Amino acid sequence: MSSVDAQLYGTSIGINDLQDQRTFLSDSYNPSYSDGGLSGSWSGFFISWNISETSPNSGLWNYSYSLGNGMDVSNFILELTDDTTQVFNISSNDPALSWEIDTFSSSGVTALPNPIYGIKFENNDFNPLTISFQSYADPVWGNFHAVDGLGGTVVAYNNALAISGFNSNDPLDFIARPDGGNNPPVVPEPVSSTLLIIGATVLRMRRYFKSEK
Repeated sequence: MSSVDAQLYGTSIGINDLQDQRTFLSDSYNPSYSDGGLSGSWSGFFISWNISETSPNSGLWNYSYSLGNGMDVSNFILELTDDTTQVFNISSNDPALSWEIDTFSSSGVTALPNPIYGIKFENNDFNPLTISFQSYADPVWGNFHAVDGLGGTVVAYNNALAISGFNSNDPLDFIARPDGGNNPPVVPEPVSSTLLIIGATVLRMRRYFKSEK
């Protein structure tokens, strides 16, 4: 399997990843610095998410994001898969929040490393900014980009956004976001089941070698 085939971009997240946080730990302006799964120039920036199904097997998901720290947030782009992805019941701590769905590039967004299709939230510089919505799109690994509200020159984004083809096998390089297909979260296989499979394989091998003697 090639590294491209194995990359995590767009694949289902695990049940344990429905809640998580990425933090940019730089203590000075350094656009080339990367830490905690994030890149950019926004010292102390964090983004966290909380995703849950409204009821078991309903296929309707509640998405909630919180981001900011140190500076107000001007805009936040959350990647979507395609225009079949429906995002609705949007709410925020900013009552004047506005949004648009489009393909965004560096020509219209400060220091956006690669073009992405997604929903761009514009707000009145809240810090932190919280956004919630519902979607029938299951959560997968994807990208985001945020710009500060104090001059609009400081940015933060996930590491994979700066990689060609978003090619990474490290979940820290992504965040969880809605997908356009049927990609429910992956349930970790119980350790007991894994050990049982390994034990059965070893037993078959022993029987095989005995029969060959």
